[in-house]
Amino acid sequence: PVIFCTDGRFLPYTAVALSSLAAAARDGYNYDLLIVSGDKILSEARQCLQASLGKKENISIRFICIPESLKILTDKLSVREGYSPVIYYRLFIPQLFKHYTKVIFCDADVLFLRGIEELYNQSLPQNLLLAAVPDSLPYSGTEQAQKNFAAYTRRLGLKTPFSYINSGVLLWNLEQTRSQKLDKQLWQKLPLLPKPSLFPDQDVLNLVFQGKIFYLTAAYNFFAQEPDIRPPF
Repeated sequence: PVIFCTDGRFLPYTAVALSSLAAAARDGYNYDLLIVSGDKILSEARQCLQASLGKKENISIRFICIPESLKILTDKLSVREGYSPVIYYRLFIPQLFKHYTKVIFCDADVLFLRGIEELYNQSLPQNLLLAAVPDSLPYSGTEQAQKNFAAYTRRLGLKTPFSYINSGVLLWNLEQTRSQKLDKQLWQKLPLLPKPSLFPDQDVLNLVFQGKIFYLTAAYNFFAQEPDIRPPF
């Protein structure tokens, strides 16, 4: 299972992600692609996304519209300029996919160069529930920007800025997340984040899963060009 969260504005990028995933997919594996959105994706757009996968019989695609009660919740949350409430949908994954024990989540603008099954087959130690790549922010920008980010992560409650992960690619043990009630903590701690929050969806994942993260190599979530980020310090 590979989950993407998207909206109408981001569908063209989602199509590129799906196309690259299909091109890298290997025989002998079945790929269950789940597209989560806040509004129903129109039939024509669904057909375009389906077409982007080619005709591989081992890849299926399903479309999930989150319940209106959850959509109303996210629509009330603040987002930075250029972002949409879709960023919060990943926090619903343990709740929406209760029949899955483990899933992959990917941002809808990921380009797949190798088969995603390599990540899914990654073994997670028993006490580690989330696999992700450390973010580049602790190393980015000027020396002052790095100091500012370190101060921000301390306010967030992290022991070190170098443990801060990027949530664009995740291997997620949902079974243990639910068993330890961390899915509920995601929403309990969200209002407690520093204001303004840098990336609220990502910040709360870092906070709740602190000490329970398996760190992947940068190859699994590499930025070809450092994004132009202006943190709200």
